[in-house]
Amino acid sequence: MADDDEEAPPPITWKKLKEKKVLADDEEEEEEDEDEELPEGDRDEDGIPIGQGIMSYPSGDKFEGTLISGGKREGKGKYTFGSGASFQGDYKNNTKNGSGVFVYPDKSSYEGTWKDDQRTGEGVYKYANGDVYKGSWDGDLKTGQGSYFFKDSKSTFMGDWKNGKFASGEWILKDGTIFKGKFKNNKPWKGTFIFAKTGNVVSGAFDKSGFFIQDVGDDGKPVGLTSERFDRIERKGE
Repeated sequence: MADDDEEAPPPITWKKLKEKKVLADDEEEEEEDEDEELPEGDRDEDGIPIGQGIMSYPSGDKFEGTLISGGKREGKGKYTFGSGASFQGDYKNNTKNGSGVFVYPDKSSYEGTWKDDQRTGEGVYKYANGDVYKGSWDGDLKTGQGSYFFKDSKSTFMGDWKNGKFASGEWILKDGTIFKGKFKNNKPWKGTFIFAKTGNVVSGAFDKSGFFIQDVGDDGKPVGLTSERFDRIERKGE
């Protein structure tokens, strides 16, 4: 029990959704009264909320949608977190399942498919810094075919992702130069550069210090060293 000088946490409230009036052709929509008190929502014989309504939680979170037996979220709904994040989309058995849009506290967002509260299937993640990933997901990780656009460098990863990291494909630079090959920890590793301005094609691999070594043999050992040094990628996906 709270002390006399402490404010007790607000109770959980369950209110019915306001019914929307079907307007005739010559009628204008009335302005909503934000202070209007909504009626109590329906409850089952055990007092658990059920049906359509707005659920407010002590944490400041709010859910607007349908609750089924046991108070579980089901069907279309919107969940707004006290942190400022929100999800609007499909629920099944109290978890995000189907299509939906999640907006995170930093204003980054994911729009796509979900399974058991995780990003799974096809979707687009827009990062707060302007980067964008479009492609496949599995268990909240980038997995399968996808592209990642880096806003700052205007370059793009396009190809195959495994466990959230870029594994193989093309790194397309701003000037049109392309590195095609394999990647380690989201950094180019072994493959071929096709230079846009000169048309030159150079195959090889990057060493640990960031130099590109030409003519990697079957045993993986480099032969020869170019006079050029390429910037190492330090960017990491989510």
